[in-house]
Amino acid sequence: MSRPRILIVDDEQHIVSLLSMTLRKQGYEVLSANNGVKALELAAAFELDLVILDHSMPGMNGVDLSDQLDASLPVLMVTSRPQIISDTNHRISDVIHKPFSPRDLAAKVQDMIGPGKEPKEQSA
Repeated sequence: MSRPRILIVDDEQHIVSLLSMTLRKQGYEVLSANNGVKALELAAAFELDLVILDHSMPGMNGVDLSDQLDASLPVLMVTSRPQIISDTNHRISDVIHKPFSPRDLAAKVQDMIGPGKEPKEQSA
C-alpha cells in the first residue's frame, strides 16, 4: 500500500519546509507548490489524500484554489486569519491557526486523512 500523499501550497518557502519536514517524519509523501496554478497542475497529475494550503498567496488565494479542487479532496487551511474562511460556501474542510505546533498539525492531518491511511513512521 502506498503512503498517503499530501500537497502543501504556500508562497512562503519556510512554511513549506516546516510542514514538509513535519509530515515526512510522520511517514507521508509530500508534494509542494508555491502558487495556485502549480497546485492545480499537481492535483491533476497525482492522486492526493489531502491538500494543505495557505490563504494569502499572490494570484490565487487559498479559498479560490480550494473551490477549484476536486470536491472529494479534503482541504486544510493554514492561516492566521480564520475569519476569512467563515463563509460556508467554500470547500475548506478544516483550519489550523498560525502559530501551530507540529504535533497539532500531525494530529489534525491524521484525523482528516482517516483510518486505514496511517503512514508508516519513518526512522530519523
